[in-house]
Amino acid sequence: MKKTFRLLILFSVTFCCCASPNRKNEVSLNDSLSIDEIEKTAEYPPLPPLEPGEIHITEDAFGPAISLTGMPLETKEITRAVQLLVKDDYLILQNQRPDSLFMIFELPEMKCVAAFGRTGRGPDEFGFPKIVKTEEDSILFYIYEQVTDKVYKVAKERMIPECYLTLPKQEHFGDKQIVFFDDRTAWYAASTSRGKNIYYFNKDSAPNEKSMADLAIPRLKGSWTTYTGDFGTNFACGRIAYAYKYFKRLRIIDMSNMNQREIIFDADELAKGQNDIQNLEPTNITHFWGMSPGQRQEDGKDFARMIST
Repeated sequence: MKKTFRLLILFSVTFCCCASPNRKNEVSLNDSLSIDEIEKTAEYPPLPPLEPGEIHITEDAFGPAISLTGMPLETKEITRAVQLLVKDDYLILQNQRPDSLFMIFELPEMKCVAAFGRTGRGPDEFGFPKIVKTEEDSILFYIYEQVTDKVYKVAKERMIPECYLTLPKQEHFGDKQIVFFDDRTAWYAASTSRGKNIYYFNKDSAPNEKSMADLAIPRLKGSWTTYTGDFGTNFACGRIAYAYKYFKRLRIIDMSNMNQREIIFDADELAKGQNDIQNLEPTNITHFWGMSPGQRQEDGKDFARMIST
């Protein structure tokens, strides 16, 4: 399938608008990141509190389409990548090879410095693993095993997976989209019986998990299937973003008070009040889109890149 990549640059005014004097939705430090935690990751002043509400924009907001051309990278090893992550001077690859599910390459030489992970049901074997990004300097990445909800950490010094913790099980098959802030706290989106929720996890608190936001769309029937999307965080800005795969909308959430702002991309076909069955019919699916969250640049203009396929 031909992929068309569109770059969406959302100015910070879109997300922050004016600071709201009413902070009724303020949450405790046990529920979310404090302002101090957010500020220590930033080299610039934090954004003002997010003003709740929604805005409607058209496809013109994307600007012209940008077509990208890839260049193959040659490696000595046989690879069949299903997930990639670049961190510092390393390329981390999740593989389809049953004997080397994960490979770590040094950049730019593409020298393989580590390979590990076997498919299976035995101790420390993997069934449905996923690479998890972290902001920590000492940890290269985490591995989330969807079958057992176990999380493994891979440190830069050792480059081998070590079982670290087990996340609370949800009602459905583990499909968490996780981002670690540090070695004890994480945010993730996960399925529920009604749809999708965003959770905050703290390894040292009791209970470890707290539901922070419901991703249901008002006046629109949905489920965990139709609410599928891409979850991302920007700890420097204190923001969470969720891009709905089917509904052409982006939800921005303020970590400090959990205020939410919806960015809705108007399209005629979305005004029909689609239900689960209508939305998932092949005749209604013309394209999907997702999000690649990034860090705010010095000019304060970059937040998310939207990808349409």
